[in-house]
Amino acid sequence: MVRPYLFQSSQSPPHVPRVFKTRGGTTPISRGCDGHGASSLTPTLETRQEVLIKTIEQPSLEQLAQRKAALERKQRQRAREKARSHQGMVYHLESLKAERMNAEGIARRIARNQCLIGEVRPGVDARTIEEALEVAREMARALALPDVEEGESLLDIERRLRLVGELRQVCRPQRCRR
Repeated sequence: MVRPYLFQSSQSPPHVPRVFKTRGGTTPISRGCDGHGASSLTPTLETRQEVLIKTIEQPSLEQLAQRKAALERKQRQRAREKARSHQGMVYHLESLKAERMNAEGIARRIARNQCLIGEVRPGVDARTIEEALEVAREMARALALPDVEEGESLLDIERRLRLVGELRQVCRPQRCRR
């Protein structure tokens, strides 16, 4: 069994060269630099010889250009993310406003008992073609328009009703089922 080296308080710890890591490599630190085993604050000739200074390598022009391009890409990416986040927030707020306006409009139409084309009751769409055709006929009668003509589709009737309704600016039929 190997026992670790222990020293007594009267002994100084064994000198282990300490190293300062730099970009260009490692530089040994003298004993006096970090306070371990230094007898005085003034470095001795031995201490001065131990300190080796390596110059830090400067990046080449190509590396600087790559770094600059990467930085610009990252800045553009952050700007896009910020814009996307802002646009998402704007879309969300606009959708909340639209939902509120739709709810208010439906509530107003329910209070006035107004149906739109294709609705059986205010805010409730027709589920079958028969229901939609019945609603279209009721609206045509309310607007004093002729009934379904030969070869006319449901879409054609609804377009005709919408056009007449917009021209007269009348959207409420005389009778709307509840």
